[in-house]
Amino acid sequence: MQECLQPGATVPSVAISHGINANVIRKWLPIYRDMAPQPCQRSCRYTRRPSGRLMRRR
Repeated sequence: MQECLQPGATVPSVAISHGINANVIRKWLPIYRDMAPQPCQRSCRYTRRPSGRLMRRR
């Protein structure tokens, strides 16, 4: 969902890059936007880089 919110990103291009139907993203996007941010717990294996990409924690 965060990829779709990046400048210049389109729902169809994000969907294609992940092999899913764009309509699925269109359905989930409003739900994602309305969610309150949840802090990542220490048990998370991944973290976000400033670029928005996921990075595995060490």
